[in-house]
Amino acid sequence: MRKKWPPFRRLVEIVVAFTKMGFMTLGGGFAMIPLITEELVEKKQWLEQEKLLEIIAVAQALPGSLSINLSVLVGYEVADVAGAVAAVVGAAFPPFATISLVAAFFSMFQDNPVTDAAFKGIRCAVVALIWNAGVGMAKTTVKDPFSLFIFAFTMVVMMVTSLNPAVLIAFLAMLGVGAMAVRSWRERRACSQVGGRKEGQDGSF
Repeated sequence: MRKKWPPFRRLVEIVVAFTKMGFMTLGGGFAMIPLITEELVEKKQWLEQEKLLEIIAVAQALPGSLSINLSVLVGYEVADVAGAVAAVVGAAFPPFATISLVAAFFSMFQDNPVTDAAFKGIRCAVVALIWNAGVGMAKTTVKDPFSLFIFAFTMVVMMVTSLNPAVLIAFLAMLGVGAMAVRSWRERRACSQVGGRKEGQDGSF
């Protein structure tokens, strides 16, 4: 059971961790996923990989910025409400400071070819970061035929249609609940059949 009011040192660690990730995150919330995995799952071991995947799914389904949603949910998981506040402070400061600085000097380098080339390189790196995050999540999540079907179905729908991701997530959530209900019904039926056979065998003696 987590403490309602975590130690001040833990809150400082959360602020520092999310501030560091905020300065290194280029390309939005998805680019933040590999950083969270490395920093909070592998190094600090504040979260399990499976729990992080659940948080990512919920963060995507909620309105608003993915990076802020991730920060709130991860911080809350680590240190409750105080942890959520600390995570948001850490995650929000880097983009706020960077955007303020860029806005102040934007007119000086907006047409600079060196700056334009640098951002082109950054955009390519962001694609690689998001791809790496997706591959890592797939290795952890896609473990059986049903999850493989969900993965393939989602890829096809997103590539050939303009369906809102929130609608797709809601549909897949209902599909997952339905699959769980069917699996539970089958298990109960199998157990009842096994129990009936045992009773029949006992009665034959």
